[in-house]
Amino acid sequence: MEEGILSKLFDAKDEIGTLVLPEENRLANRKHWIAYNLKPAGEIRVDQGAYEAVVRRGKSLLPSGLKEVYGSFGVGECVRCLDLEGREFARGLVNYSAQELNQIKGLHTSKIEEVLGYKAYDEIIHRDDLVLLENSQ
Repeated sequence: MEEGILSKLFDAKDEIGTLVLPEENRLANRKHWIAYNLKPAGEIRVDQGAYEAVVRRGKSLLPSGLKEVYGSFGVGECVRCLDLEGREFARGLVNYSAQELNQIKGLHTSKIEEVLGYKAYDEIIHRDDLVLLENSQ
């Protein structure tokens, strides 16, 4: 091990080592994986207010805007997000199972624990786990 290597690494006069920078944003890679590599296990339909919050204001999806749940899926699975007309506008990883979503759909986040007996998350899909599809923007 070379003596004083750390100070040499950060000294602009010494050219030592190799600096490797990431080519792309990790979040962008994750969102691409969600949108195009995962097979959706179900679908959720949201009201106009939830659609606007997600698409126009970049918010997470909350249970209060959830209208319908289709399919049988577990926590962490990918679902298609549909507007009231049934058009897919996003895909995301859910924080609750289909059965749990059916119990909390339309409720304020403050009611989740009361209904389920616990609250893992405020959001049914967090913004970081949600990808808007090109035709929705």
